[in-house]
Amino acid sequence: MNKFLVSDSHTDILTSFGIKKKNKKDNSYFQTNDYQEIKDKVCTFLTNQNLDIISLAVFTYNKNITLRDLELFKNIVDEINERKIAKTLFGVEDIGFVKNFYDLQDLVKLKPFSCTLTWNNDNKFCGGAYGKSNLTEFGKFTINYLEKCGILIDTAHMNRKSFWEFVDLTTKPIFNSHSNIFSLHKHKRNLLDKQIKKIVDTNGYVGITLYDKFVKSRPINSYDIAVQFNYLVEKFGINNFGFGTDFFGIDEKNLPTDISSYNDLYKVADHLLSFGYTAQNIEKLMTKNFSDFVYRVRD
Repeated sequence: MNKFLVSDSHTDILTSFGIKKKNKKDNSYFQTNDYQEIKDKVCTFLTNQNLDIISLAVFTYNKNITLRDLELFKNIVDEINERKIAKTLFGVEDIGFVKNFYDLQDLVKLKPFSCTLTWNNDNKFCGGAYGKSNLTEFGKFTINYLEKCGILIDTAHMNRKSFWEFVDLTTKPIFNSHSNIFSLHKHKRNLLDKQIKKIVDTNGYVGITLYDKFVKSRPINSYDIAVQFNYLVEKFGINNFGFGTDFFGIDEKNLPTDISSYNDLYKVADHLLSFGYTAQNIEKLMTKNFSDFVYRVRD
């Protein structure tokens, strides 16, 4: 099944292609010439992939990224959409650089589709996956403010305490752009079944990553990713899961041994076909579930 489009709720391509051009002199990612080069490189890569809708996240943790940098990254996303290369969303992974309400207002002007409050650490907003903190008062304010401005909170890097406190606050379908399944592999970044059930109950979305350390303790391949989907479908239904690949946020050595780009994801589809999935249901997992989620939360 190698002729289909893929949707992806999380990739770090923007940061990966931009990081090499960081201008150390002024701690900005871009000089004028760099920006054009990065934009062309991102557009060229995406043009050669079988994509429907994709969320391009900027990973900010310890990167000295400024709001001006984010504006330039957002311009790249806008150009991809103008060129009709793919339906492209803009995301921010870790808004820890936000210092105050004025920074939040500037962030909202960029109209990201989603933001994580943190990466894996505790910060001024909440507890990260490797941390112990709860949601802070500023975190609660930020959640309410961003949601009122039409921006989703991405729960992918929250610890469990912050996740459940978030559940009590949010008025939106719950979004987790890139995580895997704790029942299949015990990793702090993976979701418990009761978290997955809550996300499904809100008609939310979970994106399954390709990161081997979230899947099992030895090298993985496309079959192991199909097993992740099969577990979710058998336990929670077909409608709320898809890819959150984390391409370019994962070292090549940590990807499935037979997957290196979106054009290889048909191998996951082939395994699902061998499990007895219909073409219609495979299309939901590969493409339609995330696009449906996006249109649902934007209504």
